Amino acid sequence: AVAGGAEFTAPRDATEQVVADIWAEVLGVDRVGIDDGFFDLGGHSLLATMAVSRIAERLGREVELRTLFENPTIRAFGPVVAAARQAGAATVVPVDRSGPLPLSFGQERMWFLDRMSDVGDEYVLWFSWRIRGGLDRDAWQGALDEVVSRHEALRTALVEVDGKPVQRVVDGVRVPLVWQSAPPGDEEAVRLERLRAVAVPYATRRFDLAGPPLLRAGVWELDPEDHVAVIAFHHAATDGWSKDVIIGELAESYAARTAGRPAELPPVPLQYGDFAVWQRDRMAGEVLERQLAYWEEALAGVPVLELPTDRPRPAGWSGRGGAVEIDLPKELEAALGELARRHGVTRFTVLLAVVQIVLGRWSGQRDVAVGTPVAGRGQLELERLVGLLVNTVVLRADLSGEPTFTQFLDRVRESVLGAFDHQEVPFERLVEQLRPERDPSRNPLFQVMFDVQESAAGGPRIEGLDVEHFVLPWGSAKFDLTATFLLYPDRFALNVEYASDLFDAATVTRFAGHVGRVLEAVVADPERAVGRLELLSASEYEELAEAAGTAVAAPAQPFTVAGAPDSVALLCGDESLTYAELDGLTGGLARALAASGVRPGTPVGVCLRRGIRSVAAMAAIWRAGGVYVPLDPRLPEERLRFMCAEAGVHSVFSDGSTQALAAALGPRTVPVDSVAPDPAAPHHTPAPGDLAYVIFTSGSTGRPKAVGVEHHALGAHTAAARELFGITAEDRVLAFASFSFDASLEQVLPALGAGASVVVRPDEVWSVEELAEAVRTRDITVMEATPAYWEEIVARLDTVAGDLKGLRLLVTGGEALPSAPLARWFAHLPDVPVVNTYGPTESVISATAHTVTAPVEGRVAIGRPLGSRRAYVVDALDQLVPVGVPGELLIGGPELARGYLG
Repeated sequence: AVAGGAEFTAPRDATEQVVADIWAEVLGVDRVGIDDGFFDLGGHSLLATMAVSRIAERLGREVELRTLFENPTIRAFGPVVAAARQAGAATVVPVDRSGPLPLSFGQERMWFLDRMSDVGDEYVLWFSWRIRGGLDRDAWQGALDEVVSRHEALRTALVEVDGKPVQRVVDGVRVPLVWQSAPPGDEEAVRLERLRAVAVPYATRRFDLAGPPLLRAGVWELDPEDHVAVIAFHHAATDGWSKDVIIGELAESYAARTAGRPAELPPVPLQYGDFAVWQRDRMAGEVLERQLAYWEEALAGVPVLELPTDRPRPAGWSGRGGAVEIDLPKELEAALGELARRHGVTRFTVLLAVVQIVLGRWSGQRDVAVGTPVAGRGQLELERLVGLLVNTVVLRADLSGEPTFTQFLDRVRESVLGAFDHQEVPFERLVEQLRPERDPSRNPLFQVMFDVQESAAGGPRIEGLDVEHFVLPWGSAKFDLTATFLLYPDRFALNVEYASDLFDAATVTRFAGHVGRVLEAVVADPERAVGRLELLSASEYEELAEAAGTAVAAPAQPFTVAGAPDSVALLCGDESLTYAELDGLTGGLARALAASGVRPGTPVGVCLRRGIRSVAAMAAIWRAGGVYVPLDPRLPEERLRFMCAEAGVHSVFSDGSTQALAAALGPRTVPVDSVAPDPAAPHHTPAPGDLAYVIFTSGSTGRPKAVGVEHHALGAHTAAARELFGITAEDRVLAFASFSFDASLEQVLPALGAGASVVVRPDEVWSVEELAEAVRTRDITVMEATPAYWEEIVARLDTVAGDLKGLRLLVTGGEALPSAPLARWFAHLPDVPVVNTYGPTESVISATAHTVTAPVEGRVAIGRPLGSRRAYVVDALDQLVPVGVPGELLIGGPELARGYLG
């Protein structure tokens, strides 16, 4: 190929000529002019590393990788090279093999992980091909054996000597080759799927690191002219770069054997043990200290990336995984390249920035670190060495301050260049130095890997054979996520490997789609703020709109009692009231309020011992047109005084046990004990916007706040809760919560509105056994409890489950519902669903609800909005976040509180 772009200008001196020759060599072009851009000609970070290593070898000049990125033409780069300092001695040389050799840092990590893991297949690499044209078994075996004999890394045992791991090369190793017929099947697709089911377990079977060779091969014959070949390696013996060397040599050796000629293979002057010794020596002096100093500063305080998962993170790492892959438009790849050229960065850097933006949006974090592999072949003599040379560097991004994409890209570029200039520190040594808090369920320092592949996973070219890639499903994962862009000549795609203990395929597919959409957005408008880049697709917006709730008109009518006159309305201890008796009592109490000066809209406090009169007093206030204000007599007098003043309480219902306290609060007192029934008392009909009640928040952030709720919102919520819980006149509902909490309204009003019976817990705190006895003796069918109290019930189900058999529904809310006890609950009470509700006081009792009918793995959902409310999860910029991504919950609609009083 001939370099294109700028008009060709020849090198001006000997240094520029050598540089031009090196660039042409690594870029695969015929010539390079001094104004041609390295990256415009297809250069990337790996090719830049190769160019820099050749400059050190041929010109004896030490140039940092950053220098090439900052001076991408020979006109700019040549003078920098000429002025650079002499390269130090960094040559790898053969070493004595009379005894065991040390492990490289990478081998040591593989050895350690192998000893710690119960699985071991996450560090198995393989390639698999479909080969048409007839495959010669003896030639294939011979080619495999020749490759292994040439490269010591493939026949090295990792063993322990005197308590220390070392490597020991084994001679005369023969590659185990399984050659058998493919499984039968009527159709080719069936046979191939059955073949995959056999080949994957064979390829991923655990290796014995002490028993080389660290590769195995299998061939499955579909017919004499059609085979599937698989070759699997342990990562301790090879890496992605080495695989390319192995494939090339395997193809040449096989072709030579079938043609009856010697294989034309290059000499192997160095072996992996030579590298291991060199690496240990190099990482023991000034180079290590200088590079570690950079990393200590760059990664100081780096946070764990907390992505939202579909399941709780297990205690350890299983290695189980999967992968999803999406195709991206080829025209998007062209736009990506143009964006990278305009901003003087590589495509790698742009794609990295896009992935880090999406990770930041998904996690809600502004400080995002990912890992990326580097070849670890900065010396020319290492370019054809087979073994584990790949290293990992950490790329940390700062998303703070709402930068534009262009501004953020500059930050990412600096991170990339700094990391690549200090890439020699083995990742294992870096972890040892930085000592991050260790968690056996996470990779240290980063949890997401990022990579770009620019060569397709095709097959080798072997004369007489048609070789193509054969896909085997991937079933393991090394990290939470590994995002790999595939920049192939005929394809642009994103592959995301994921830990299946954490994520579902659907979630990862959604993540990949968001990466694609952000990439589209940045090439269209790189000056847009990163926090404003569009994540969601049209279908996701539709899904979120549906989940947010349906906007329907809230019912204007207030809550009403609807029981048959002779049916029992309220029970507490030995007392009970029918609906007719309740009507008479509320009428009498309403008349008493009117006599005390209560008018429509007047706040009235209820300071009573728990019982049926607590409920009757509430209903009486509304019958008189007043505003209900619960006042728990167990609260300190000072707090009750504050509540009365804040809510503007005019009168307070009291009984014999609370009369003195109520009188001390300031407002008028209305005793309930001496009131005569009056069923003829009028019923005030409030307007929808009139206040129904005032209830106080807990005051956890300061003094309590008075929240006012209107009748239309209370009536609408009561109707929605009645429908959700399925309350009928046949139910008996337990009023368990304190009347100071709005949950008490949800336990009473839907039941009275349906003609059911309400069993009021007395003032005494019930033990679980006392509760269970009440459920049995009172025939309670529906009850509500906080998650904490429900957990106490679950813990005693072995003894109390029999008393709870009459329940048909349990409602809980007020705090997060743990999922673990659900299995025990449903084991004892399989026919009793649990309704998980959520809602702050300001959203009128319960804003959302989710009915659980079976054990749940992971977090229990809070469900969807009740009634005509709407719920949205948004980020810091009030933009909708994707499904599963954390954010702030916004609740809207007509069924909300009027607001805070005062």
